[in-house]
Amino acid sequence: LERTRAFIITGGRGSGKSSLASSLAESLRRSGASVGGVLAPGLWEEGVRGGFDAVDLGTGERRTFCRRNGPETWQALGAFRFSPEGLSFGLKALAEARRKDADIILIDEVGPLELQGQGWAPELDALAAERRKPMVWVVRSGLVAAVRQKWGLAQARVWEAGEERAEALLTEILPEAS
Repeated sequence: LERTRAFIITGGRGSGKSSLASSLAESLRRSGASVGGVLAPGLWEEGVRGGFDAVDLGTGERRTFCRRNGPETWQALGAFRFSPEGLSFGLKALAEARRKDADIILIDEVGPLELQGQGWAPELDALAAERRKPMVWVVRSGLVAAVRQKWGLAQARVWEAGEERAEALLTEILPEAS
């Protein structure tokens, strides 16, 4: 029987996807699992999303990932400009998680940048091809079908942010890590 290996946390903008992913990472660690990858918590400025940081789940280090008002030299996509340093930092975190064989690899967030072959895409390609360890991908609702198709994740279990709690997800992921 093929094990799931891939899980997707989904929801609309501001639905709590990253918060659920962060809670899940903490719950997994408390259960003794090693978690690697990248978390992208949002930053709010006067009620508006001002950007995202990238957090290496293996080391806890944090870098600027994108900003609404980022320098014009940064790549623009939608309302945000992406820091080259933040991008390489996140890719390194994903590569380290893959190389060091973390029990579970978490990727927040897989979006338009990745679907265009940029952002985390080079590491997502490798992770999807290898499938040695369970992966949790954070994906906005409207992009789930495209992400599943691009990386062959048809069998991925999908969870809705706001409807699921980290503890419930834990019971499904932990058996896959062993």
